[in-house]
Amino acid sequence: MLGRNVHAGRGELDIVAVDPGPPARLVVVEVRWRGTRGYGGAEGSFDGRKRLHLRAGIARLLEAGHLPDGVPLPRHPIALDLAVVEPSDGNSGTRVVLYKNALA
Repeated sequence: MLGRNVHAGRGELDIVAVDPGPPARLVVVEVRWRGTRGYGGAEGSFDGRKRLHLRAGIARLLEAGHLPDGVPLPRHPIALDLAVVEPSDGNSGTRVVLYKNALA
């Protein structure tokens, strides 16, 4: 992991990491968590507005070429993954799902 809660302009990227692959890629992971399913699932909160903000934050990060603390970004293809975390429904444990290339 290269960074957590990385500030990129006015936005924040939850996780910036390198997936060694193959092929290796620079990954921004958006984490969506819901304490209850009463208002819809975590996937539903990953809407067009959130995607637009993430694209802008990723663009700012790439433009800078480094993390705010000065760590240079590796030159790999970039992807956005979505990590969904929801509580137990009483019959099973916590639900964790990783969607790779969530902006593709």
